[in-house]
Amino acid sequence: MGHSSKAGNILLCLSALEAVVDEMGADIHTGTAIAAAQAVLSK
Repeated sequence: MGHSSKAGNILLCLSALEAVVDEMGADIHTGTAIAAAQAVLSK
């Protein structure tokens, strides 16, 4: 799927998205998406 599909880039994108959504005031649990992605990517 190309360079953008590498684990590091996926985690970077999720982290940035989480930060923006959190700054916008959304009621989210920060770190959940990153932890879930890391669990999937480690398999």
